[in-house]
Amino acid sequence: MRLALASSLALALIGVSAWAEGPIATAPSGAPPSSTVPPPLGDEATTAGVDAPQLVPGPCGPRVRTADGKTDQKAHGEVDVGVGTGGYRHARLSACKPIGDNAAVAVSIGTTQADYSRRR
Repeated sequence: MRLALASSLALALIGVSAWAEGPIATAPSGAPPSSTVPPPLGDEATTAGVDAPQLVPGPCGPRVRTADGKTDQKAHGEVDVGVGTGGYRHARLSACKPIGDNAAVAVSIGTTQADYSRRR
């Protein structure tokens, strides 16, 4: 028993790293590859001359700026539905309507039901 304990301790104290093969290169050496500059955000995107729709931050999320310089004032929303086996239902509606440039009205209505009384 003492011999097994002593040999286990001796093996644990021996530097296992001496048996390793050395470091493994995972990336090429030298300078990192060059990257492109990302497109500007916010008001800078309107002056960058980008052909894509101009997006500006708004109270209900990003808004599209039209050709005449006005922003989108339409209401946007979402519908969320959940169904379950053995008694779960879920429904939610939400809408957000911008008012002016810095305000919005947001409405959200939801319901959840769970009927687990039919368990076997």
